Amino acid sequence: MATRLKFSEIAINLMIFIALFYGTFIVFPYVATMQHYSGSQDISPLFPIAVMEDGKPAIVKWPKYQLNPSYYQDKIIFTPLQSPCQLSEFEFFTLKRSENNSLKLHLMEEDYSFWATYSVDGGRVKPLSYRFTGAFVVMYCMLVAFIGTPLINWLRVRFFRIKLSD
Repeated sequence: MATRLKFSEIAINLMIFIALFYGTFIVFPYVATMQHYSGSQDISPLFPIAVMEDGKPAIVKWPKYQLNPSYYQDKIIFTPLQSPCQLSEFEFFTLKRSENNSLKLHLMEEDYSFWATYSVDGGRVKPLSYRFTGAFVVMYCMLVAFIGTPLINWLRVRFFRIKLSD
């Protein structure tokens, strides 16, 4: 019986650890890296924009776009793409239309994912929002899971002890 109890405790702790790890992995980009742009805020230098370069879809980052916006005026991809666009072996993007007629770009580069929403007015890009995630998130996931698991387990045990004594 003691072995079974130990196994069930290990299983419960493992489930708590996995839930905290996965939850942090999903929530972290929304909390730590999400940016909403309005007015004259600094735009992330990693902000991606879908363009056509030499007849092929490509991505240009915000600093390069800002150097010469008129150069990209007729190169910006306005129409959503039906399927992901492969840029290289480990890099591709999707482009969809948002509910407010803006464009939603999802760029995947090896260990990183970038999400950018922007509108195009008169051939000029206006960034609306941006977030990203990558392998670095695992450090925060581990930290939350290692600290949260014993805390939740302590609360769980304490809660059940109180419930059983009533």
